Amino acid sequence: MGDQGEEVQPHRTISECPVCYVSYDNGPKTPLLLSCGHTFCMECLSRMCIFTKQTDTFSCPLCRAAISIPAGGIPKLSANLEMMSSFPPGLQDLQTVWLEGSRLCWLKKNGSEDLGMVVTLQLLPHPEHPYPPHMVGVHHPPRLSRYRIWFTNYLGVGFLMLASLLFVFSIIFIPAYLIRVL
Repeated sequence: MGDQGEEVQPHRTISECPVCYVSYDNGPKTPLLLSCGHTFCMECLSRMCIFTKQTDTFSCPLCRAAISIPAGGIPKLSANLEMMSSFPPGLQDLQTVWLEGSRLCWLKKNGSEDLGMVVTLQLLPHPEHPYPPHMVGVHHPPRLSRYRIWFTNYLGVGFLMLASLLFVFSIIFIPAYLIRVL
């Protein structure tokens, strides 16, 4: 705006999670503000930390700062209220969200009216349907039994020992035999 001809950009809030690129809401996609200043949706952070113990730490996906998980899990992190203030009036009230095992649960509200309906979101793939239809599953070969691994390893070691003995025999005894014969 000054004489240098610099253009000042207005302050802009990002309305979608930088991990999943889905717009924030006041349920599972609630924007959570980390202590490092970065914001991510509750669902992505919950998926990231599904195997992390409560009151432990995880790394911010952007700056790798250590973030403490509060008692009660990821849903207990502070919401980014500045970002939520830009939501439409019906989405500005925080939903009650909690973790039950590997499910993210919340009470469905319509404005200020509580509908009394609990909605759940499975954070891990369902055993019967492990992958969404648009994803390709990777099948791992079956694990070898302990005895098969033992047999395979000792068979290989035995073969190497036999080959070593034949090599030593051919280097030491064959020349000695040839010298005696000649």
